[in-house]
Amino acid sequence: MGLLQVRVMFAELRRWRRQAACYGLTLSEFVRSVMNNSKIRVAVVADPQLLHELKRHGVLLNQLLHATHAGYPVDPKRVEMTIDALRSLYAKEIGRG
Repeated sequence: MGLLQVRVMFAELRRWRRQAACYGLTLSEFVRSVMNNSKIRVAVVADPQLLHELKRHGVLLNQLLHATHAGYPVDPKRVEMTIDALRSLYAKEIGRG
């Protein structure tokens, strides 16, 4: 491994450090990624409470669909309500990022 020293303006250095911090990278990792034209991968951690709600509604939708396929009478409004709840939770999570 080699060492590269680069002179930059303080404003550039601050900007690069801020950008690296936004991605959860060290300055060296960030600069290497940018210089190698690599995609910077961002790991986003979802809200555990939101994940629990998504799972709960997903299970309910799965049960409703199984009941429908098995020939049990299922109120279409109940399926629509579950799908609407899932859409709302997805939109909330997507808007968070």
